[in-house]
Amino acid sequence: MNQQHTIHLSSWARLVGLALLLGVGVLASLGLTSRTAHAQPAATSTVSTCDDATLRSAIKKASSGDTIKFACSGTITLTATLTISKNLTLDGSGQQVTLSGGDSVQVLSVDSGVTFILKALTVAHGSSSNVGGLLNSSGTVNITNSTFANNSAPKGSAISNFGGPVVIGNSIVANNTFDSCENISGNGRIIDQSYNLSSDSSCGFANGSLQNTDPKLDSNGLRNNGGPTQTIALLASSPAIDYIPVGNVTNNFNCPATDQRGNRRPDPTFRPDGTLVSESACDIGAYESNYDDDLRLTNIPATITVKATSPQGATVTYTLPTVVDEESPLPPVSCTPASGSTFPVGTTTVTCTVSESEDTNSPVSASFQVVVQPVITISGTSVSATEGRIFSNVVVATGTAYVAGTLSASIAWGDGQTASGAVTLASDGSYSVTGSNAYDEEGSFPISVTVSASGGGNATASGSPASVADAVLTMSTPTVVIDKLAVTLTAAFFDADPDGTATDYTASINWGDGSISAGTIGSNSASFTATGSHTYAKHKTYTVTVTIKDAGGSSVTRTLTMKV
Repeated sequence: MNQQHTIHLSSWARLVGLALLLGVGVLASLGLTSRTAHAQPAATSTVSTCDDATLRSAIKKASSGDTIKFACSGTITLTATLTISKNLTLDGSGQQVTLSGGDSVQVLSVDSGVTFILKALTVAHGSSSNVGGLLNSSGTVNITNSTFANNSAPKGSAISNFGGPVVIGNSIVANNTFDSCENISGNGRIIDQSYNLSSDSSCGFANGSLQNTDPKLDSNGLRNNGGPTQTIALLASSPAIDYIPVGNVTNNFNCPATDQRGNRRPDPTFRPDGTLVSESACDIGAYESNYDDDLRLTNIPATITVKATSPQGATVTYTLPTVVDEESPLPPVSCTPASGSTFPVGTTTVTCTVSESEDTNSPVSASFQVVVQPVITISGTSVSATEGRIFSNVVVATGTAYVAGTLSASIAWGDGQTASGAVTLASDGSYSVTGSNAYDEEGSFPISVTVSASGGGNATASGSPASVADAVLTMSTPTVVIDKLAVTLTAAFFDADPDGTATDYTASINWGDGSISAGTIGSNSASFTATGSHTYAKHKTYTVTVTIKDAGGSSVTRTLTMKV
């Protein structure tokens, strides 16, 4: 009985075990099938154009866990904060990429539960009332070989951490306003992964890092340091130079292969025979200096803007870029066009080049621009004219023009009429503007003249008067009809203004006997007439004077002697 019971239990146990094994197998199979059907491998996408829209599009299209790299170099000035809402890596290795807030917007914001990795990038000029550089809202952030500089906010201007870890290694956090780092919540902490440098102590660096240390960044901030775009360079005396020991040969964890510009890490040193000597340490941050060796140009002039001083442009002098190299004496730098040259109106690119046979990157070139702005001066001239009479080729303005292209002029005559003016330009840059017009009425009219250059630039002279006189009146010798002591007088007169009407005129007749009367104005197809009648007291010879006046100011007078 005991034996049968034992066998029965044993068989039951085997059945249960078999069932469990089958269940586990089914579950495992289901799990494998589920993973096979739904898992998506992390992908790497590339930003080819370094601008705000392209980067935002790449972030939007990326799946969780993807990496975004850059096939371009440049300063990406953001129009709004970049919000990281999925697991993502931004890797600027091999390029020069700066994420800039333009001193007007926060640069980065990491959402809760998100893992974000930032590699070999510069975060600069972020600014807002809360955070300047990066805000971590309970996510996980890992920062390596990057630089946070020149960001501004009341607190936590570079990195503000709320409830999640921010791991930083091999990076510079410096020259930000107030405290560079801030832990808003006790659950969040900033973790020093070694070899960081901070200009204050707000980040809490300790593990082989430098605190309260001036990184001696170039005070000019973002500028041309010889690469394809702007970076924040380390000065030769920076404590960040050669501070990080080279890591494992296989993965070179401490010192990635290149810096943000794509320059080799550590910076190479060459013997005179060209043999490469490996260094044992690289620089902290996104920028690898090469003061000990590589030929390069620094202190590239910023864009020079001057005004033209002659028709040929302007003579411009500038300070040559500084040559940096291990050789002594230093090789000369040559710039074209040379300092002291006459630069034409417009924008000219100056290219500076230095060569050294022992440097593998020779020749090295850098460029900057010289902008010569056009200059146009103008003075209006007064004009005298008579109503109803056309005047031609009258000078209305003069001036000086140092410009590119041709000159044109427009004239507003002040009477509602506009016209193009003719510009005569002399070889010394002086010019005059002439025009033609006819004023319908007498008076003073303000003339406005605008001169424009096809290559850019214009000037306007306003208010110069056109003094327009009333048209001239003429009068024929009056005729009289005498009937005993009664006299009727008629005088025909003419106005050069074709628009004159009878109401514009008045007539006065001095009869020569102390009597003066107003004449009556009439008109016919050929002229105007003034008529009047008078009865004398006695027969005698009289001198009669007739005066015609125009409302515009002109007048004409005729006299005659008659015997009554």
